[in-house]
Amino acid sequence: MEPTLLEDWLQVASSSSTSLSAPPASKSTPEFAANAVVQAWADIRTCVQQKSLTDSQRSALDLLFRHRRSLHYADSQVKLLLALMTQVNSSDAALLGIARRFCISGVLAWIRKCYTGAAVTPSVLKQAPEQLSSVFQSLKKAMDDRATADAYVCEAILLLGTVSSLTFAPPDLRSECCGLIAVEFEARKTAIVRGSISEALAGAGYAISVCQEQQLITIFRSMLKLWSDTKAEGPAAPSARGYDASRGLVSVSGLCGENPPLKDVVMILHVMDFLGSSFVSRLPYQSQKTSGMELLHDELLRLPLTDQGVQCAGIMACVGLLRSLYRYIPGKLKGVPAATLDPKFPIMIGNLEGFVYSVCDRVIGPDVSMSTFGSSAVHGGTYADGVYRRTDNLLLMRCIALAVSRCRSLRAHPGILRCLALCIFEDVLHLDSVYSASLDEFMSGSEVGVKQDVNGGSEEGRVADDLDAVLVAFQVHTESFVFQEVGALARALCEQYSSIREDQQRQIEQYVLEFARNLYTKHRVFVATSGKPAGQTGLSHYARNMEKFLEAAFLTVVVFYKAAVVKDAASEMSALELCASTLDSFSCIEYFRHLQMKEYIEVIKTAVSRVSDSEAGSVAFVKHFPHYNEIIHRPGPSRLILNYSWDMDEVQSSRVLFYFRVLPLCLDTLPDAVFAQRVAPVLFLYLQHPSEAMTKASHALFGAFVSSKIRPEPTVGPRKLENFENTCSDIKPDSALREQLVVYYAQRALELYPDFTPFKGLVSGFGAISRHFPSGSPAVVYCLSRLAERTGELYKTDKHLKTQDFAPPTKSGVNGSDQSRSLSVDDMGTAEKLQVLLLHLILVVDLQVLPELLKLVASLILNLPLHQGTAALDEVYGVVASSDDYTRKPAVVPWLQSLSFHLSKSRRQVKQAYASKL
Repeated sequence: MEPTLLEDWLQVASSSSTSLSAPPASKSTPEFAANAVVQAWADIRTCVQQKSLTDSQRSALDLLFRHRRSLHYADSQVKLLLALMTQVNSSDAALLGIARRFCISGVLAWIRKCYTGAAVTPSVLKQAPEQLSSVFQSLKKAMDDRATADAYVCEAILLLGTVSSLTFAPPDLRSECCGLIAVEFEARKTAIVRGSISEALAGAGYAISVCQEQQLITIFRSMLKLWSDTKAEGPAAPSARGYDASRGLVSVSGLCGENPPLKDVVMILHVMDFLGSSFVSRLPYQSQKTSGMELLHDELLRLPLTDQGVQCAGIMACVGLLRSLYRYIPGKLKGVPAATLDPKFPIMIGNLEGFVYSVCDRVIGPDVSMSTFGSSAVHGGTYADGVYRRTDNLLLMRCIALAVSRCRSLRAHPGILRCLALCIFEDVLHLDSVYSASLDEFMSGSEVGVKQDVNGGSEEGRVADDLDAVLVAFQVHTESFVFQEVGALARALCEQYSSIREDQQRQIEQYVLEFARNLYTKHRVFVATSGKPAGQTGLSHYARNMEKFLEAAFLTVVVFYKAAVVKDAASEMSALELCASTLDSFSCIEYFRHLQMKEYIEVIKTAVSRVSDSEAGSVAFVKHFPHYNEIIHRPGPSRLILNYSWDMDEVQSSRVLFYFRVLPLCLDTLPDAVFAQRVAPVLFLYLQHPSEAMTKASHALFGAFVSSKIRPEPTVGPRKLENFENTCSDIKPDSALREQLVVYYAQRALELYPDFTPFKGLVSGFGAISRHFPSGSPAVVYCLSRLAERTGELYKTDKHLKTQDFAPPTKSGVNGSDQSRSLSVDDMGTAEKLQVLLLHLILVVDLQVLPELLKLVASLILNLPLHQGTAALDEVYGVVASSDDYTRKPAVVPWLQSLSFHLSKSRRQVKQAYASKL
């Protein structure tokens, strides 16, 4: 285990799971070692000789203390440190505290160097009792100075624990060290929790691993009661009317005044893991097996559940002990056969698991329902559905969730699963307070006139204060320990979910779906109402935090569904419903996706492949598609006054775009009636969207629908569509349904060209219609005639094309190289693009429709100005020449010759008219 020292490991383990790495060692330069250290030690020697510590030695102490881990301590220097610790006084208590803290750290480094590993020689062992006793007496004397002892109590406990853990320490000295640790833990709780608590807990861990039964119980109880009567200090949030400062404003690590702090209490888990592993590893060498393990086990089961601090520490201790037991219960301890392990281990595991389950059920038991999202049973305050209010069970729920995330072997239990879900989605990733406060601020500013409250202040000012307070809490929230652990919490949720019963899995799946929908709904309102100047709301200052928060929500939902979709469902219908819910959840969070994620694409592919295999799956997916009325009406409460336009709603458009990109894969199994009822209205609406990406996706989806297999009549029964407002059985089969949709598509797409409809969209739509509609369909004839008509209209209105009718013709022949032929489609005018599309459809349409199309093209070309008609004829020659379809060339070539003759005749008439003018 790296790092090897327990105190260093506790610091690493208490950092967020996203940055588990060893703390960087302090670096010193060569110049520092050569000059500054010698001078600093000289100053300290002078200080000891004078038995007085003044401000002139402060710089020397600061230098030595800052580099205390890299210094070399000889025996003479240790004597100097012990003298400095006990014989020197100062009028500055803070400076004296720094000096003694440095002395303890130096002595600790010296002891570890001299009394561990190969350095332990017979001569060292002979001197050990006297030297260790001298160290203990000096330290005890320093601890008697109550005025300064708080500054170095944590380092002192670590030194005491290290001395007691030495194998050759005299029993009476070990007992005295453990006794002093117990006294200091009881007497200086506040100083310990505000100081270097990792060192104090490490010292306690060292001591518990070697002390006698009664001292073990005393130290262990004191360690768990560290936060029972203390008040932790946190960053103070600005006060605001409407918030009760005495109850605490929650951030996410969470609360201001969080007691115990999660970053500190999680160290208890790792201390217990260390102790459990230490006790088990000594099994082959103990005459009385598992005595220490049994004592810890019994103490945890007798833990009082009346104090929140004790409960949080107890849960961490219990899970930490379980973590060590899980590691060894299968008999995997190297060098120890499974038969030699204590048979009480399975009983201990069962008892400790039962303790965790009972606490979990009590915290989030019958009073918290997961049937509706945003349960107010967990939260309270001005914004009742938010997380920025402290409740009795919120902190304990976080402790349970964090403990489970660090003990992956904990057996699945419904209470644990619900606790993780509530902690993640109702607490860590719950943003309703920001949304509600922002909405209230917008509504108060949009009302006519400003109301006055009873204290003389304006209603608008009060609401702005509330928003500022919530945003400050939100900023602390995104920087907190528990928020940084959301990835580990999500992993634990997936592991618990995969081992639970299917009915309980359904509950969590529905819960995550509701979370995604709630986030989507609230964020739509937030984006629609936060478009004011940044100075009015201050939201721009928190934009990066908001982005980080929403990215965490996106990743959490993806991670959960990755675990959910890959599992084998008990029934086909439940699997289809899960995949449909997965895709709907992804559509709701698509707006928050700002990075490419392989897992995200993989889950989408898996879900789509399942729902698209059957009609039931496709219908289950489409039933989540947003309604037309939902699209066009503004979001938010009815009292909200908002200038809203559906085509400016970026959040909603992102969701619809996700559906448009996924739906083409499901159209072969989706009944036409369902498509016409749920998808087509929204599709035709988004043909008019100002975003080119949206309009292209709309045309592509319609093209895919036309290209899909014809399913005029649905076969899914109403029982499988319980949540579908209008079941397919209520829709009368209509064999001409596609033709009706195609006719309307042609009308709407062409009337919006070129303002909204992109040319590439028309190519995909009309190309699909021409290729895939039944032979001789009147709908295709109508679409082609409408396309030709629109082309002629654009030629008449396009200023670019109003050239002189009597201009002399070019010398190029009809199949020559006209300048327009060299232009790319992107460089052509709007009318020319439609003309090119119409000409190329000659090679695509069915042979029964071809004669009608040739008539339309001929009429269009002959009605064009002569130079445009000639260019069009050249284009036709190029299209026909590039085709190898010899079934339609017999019809096209005579038509082309006839068209060329008419244009030649017109050209001669133009020449004559031009000559007569001359």
